[in-house]
Amino acid sequence: MLYNFNGTVNEPNKRCALVLGSHRSGTSVLSRALLAAGVFLGESLYGPRFDNPKGFFED
Repeated sequence: MLYNFNGTVNEPNKRCALVLGSHRSGTSVLSRALLAAGVFLGESLYGPRFDNPKGFFED
C-alpha cells in the first residue's frame, strides 16, 4: 500500500475515463481503443445493432 505525505492511502491504479460525443462522432471507436488499452468499461456494455454491428463499447 502506498501512502501520501498526509498519511492517506494513495491508489494510483484507480482512474476515471469519460467519453462524450454526439451521435456518429466516434465515441464507440474511442471506447474500443480504451478497452484494447486495458481500461475497464463496465459489466453491461450495449450490444451490437444494425447500425453498429461491432457493438457500442459503452455501459
